[in-house]
Amino acid sequence: DIAPSSEIEEIAWFTLADRAEVPPVDRLLFDELARRGLLA
Repeated sequence: DIAPSSEIEEIAWFTLADRAEVPPVDRLLFDELARRGLLA
């Protein structure tokens, strides 16, 4: 199982609906993953 450790406070799963909640660089990744059909 995936679990938080010393440097990681929380683990979360994101969808394209969460795009506004992530940093700008991650938005670019979200856009590219969505374009490729890998993120819904």
